[in-house]
Amino acid sequence: MSDVTTNVTTHKAVDVGTLGPTGPTGDTGAASIIAGPTGPTGDKGDTGDKGDTGAKGDTGTKGDTGDISALSINGQTGDYTLVIADAGKWIDMDSSSPQTLTIPKNSVVAFAVGTMILIRQAGSGTITIAPVDGDVTIEDKDGLVTLGQQAVATLFKVATDTWVAFGALGV
Repeated sequence: MSDVTTNVTTHKAVDVGTLGPTGPTGDTGAASIIAGPTGPTGDKGDTGDKGDTGAKGDTGTKGDTGDISALSINGQTGDYTLVIADAGKWIDMDSSSPQTLTIPKNSVVAFAVGTMILIRQAGSGTITIAPVDGDVTIEDKDGLVTLGQQAVATLFKVATDTWVAFGALGV
C-alpha cells in the first residue's frame, strides 16, 4: 500500500477592516462570438435624389402604308338597292324627283361589318335611306332623308343587320 499524505491548511478568522477605494478599470477583453440582441430600428432617413433618366429605346419598325385610293363612283338616277360591289364606294344619286336608297338584309347581300358607303344627293330630289322590309336596323340621330342638293351622308355597318347613318340628314 502506498502512503498518501494530506495537507490541510487551517485558517483562522481575521478581522478584515474597512474596504478601500476601487482600483482602475482593467483593459477590455477579447470580443465575444455570441451575438447580443438586435436593437430597435432607427427612424427612416430622407429620400435620396432622383436618379438619371435611362437611355431612350430603339424606334420601332415603320408600319405598312394603307391603300389610299380614289373612291369609285356609282351613279344612279332613280330608286336604288345597294349591292356588294357598293362597299367602300360613293353612290351619286342624281334626280329631280325624290329617290329611295334601300339597304338589303345581310342574308341577301353580306356586307362585312365595318363597311362604309357614302351617298350624295347630286340632284334636287331628296334621298330617303330605307331598310328592306324592316329586317334591317338603321340607327340615326336626326333622320334618314338628305337635307338638299349636294348633301352627303355615310352608312356604316356595325353588326349583321345594323347600320349607322350620319351626315347631312334630317326628317
